[in-house]
Amino acid sequence: MHAGPSTSERHRTTLVLAVLLATLLALAAWWSPAVGAGPTQPSAESPAEAVEVHGDWTVDVYEPDGTLAASHEFQNALTGQGPRALVSVMGGIATVQGWSVAYRCPGIGTNAFQECYLSEPGLTANFGGPTVNTLEVGMEGQLPSPRLVLEGKTDATDDFTMDRVATYVVTRTPFSGGVTEDRERFTQKLLAEPIDIQRGQQLVIRVEISFS
Repeated sequence: MHAGPSTSERHRTTLVLAVLLATLLALAAWWSPAVGAGPTQPSAESPAEAVEVHGDWTVDVYEPDGTLAASHEFQNALTGQGPRALVSVMGGIATVQGWSVAYRCPGIGTNAFQECYLSEPGLTANFGGPTVNTLEVGMEGQLPSPRLVLEGKTDATDDFTMDRVATYVVTRTPFSGGVTEDRERFTQKLLAEPIDIQRGQQLVIRVEISFS
């Protein structure tokens, strides 16, 4: 017999569903014709029928004295695993255990590179790379464009070039024999303009996930 989702898991799941549901309701209100109106044809200005997922990143690099050295903004795309995670959560099959933001960093030994992670405090998933539990997760914005916001920080312990980033969502799915934990890569981006980081600098990474 498996235990039900914890309060924190229900809270994280609710955040994702709230952002998605609020967006869908706003789109439905925008799309629906007025009561009593006859059939209408979609115009060129009508919203697309498909719901799109957006990931807006801001990577701020600070010097040890707190001076802002550089700020980088870019967007990423939903991965193949992202829709599966969304459907599982929306269908009540899985609950969200937590989120993690990943970036490529220096490797160890013969591995030139590896992924480093900013994860939520208390997240037990093993990502297989250096992890700092400073990630905060919340919801910002009002209708029609609420956003799920992930933000964390870390200090660089070596010089490196950040050329790849991703977000991960960790879900838990109960079955007859217990519970499975899945680590799904939700969004990712190969940077056209890599970011140079120097040892001792601080990284503050913010990701805003929205639907339209």
